[in-house]
Amino acid sequence: MVPHSTSTSHGAGRPCKEVSILLIDDDPAFRMGLAGLLRDDGHDLLDFEHPGLLPAYETLGHVGLVVTDYEMPGKNGFELADAFRAAHPDIPVVLITGLHSRSVEAEAARRDFVHLLFKPVDYDQVHDLIHRLAR
Repeated sequence: MVPHSTSTSHGAGRPCKEVSILLIDDDPAFRMGLAGLLRDDGHDLLDFEHPGLLPAYETLGHVGLVVTDYEMPGKNGFELADAFRAAHPDIPVVLITGLHSRSVEAEAARRDFVHLLFKPVDYDQVHDLIHRLAR
């Protein structure tokens, strides 16, 4: 069975610079769909259901990008981003959320390392953002 797609486009599988990505999202269908598309693009992926399952951030030095949801059990996406940033100050974070609010946008704007996308996400947006951040 093919994982549920998170995309409104069919651009997956396009070549781009390989990135080791840490993906955290508590919605299994979204996470598995996005993980499949990212792997199809050639990325190395570690995916987790929620922040509490992550190993110590210091052990994740090979990760080049974090992709996380905002609303999750335990830490929210900004708390996770801030904690990860403390251990790895050069690694950008893509926060994907279904919560469209000015407060979420303002929180993201206060963090120059957080790049905000809203669900439902178009995979072309994800692909293009990852490609830009991998440079």
